[in-house]
Amino acid sequence: MTTVLSSIFPLLCAAGTPVITVDPGSQFLVAIGGNVQFSVTVQGAELSYQWRRNNVDLSDETDNIDGATSESLDISNAQSVDAGTYTVVVTNPAAVSGIVSAPASLVTSMSFIQ
Repeated sequence: MTTVLSSIFPLLCAAGTPVITVDPGSQFLVAIGGNVQFSVTVQGAELSYQWRRNNVDLSDETDNIDGATSESLDISNAQSVDAGTYTVVVTNPAAVSGIVSAPASLVTSMSFIQ
């Protein structure tokens, strides 16, 4: 697989199609009220991003979401409703359709008082 990717990677970049080089990483056992950041690294020009939770587009209009259309998604004051599977769709004018990142999980946990 790596050989195939390395052989087509220069062709995709030359054509202007975006290529995800680093997928977002999962976040496990984030305390309720904690902060979370997902990010993606992409090769390409004129990139557009759309983050999704459980296949539903996110918006910065949500109180605790920032960066729903950028390379980094920030979630402040994470709550149990924020748990789920996150992906980002990356597009540009050269892409026939968007490319989707590998899924990243967010698992929240209750903070225990000792």
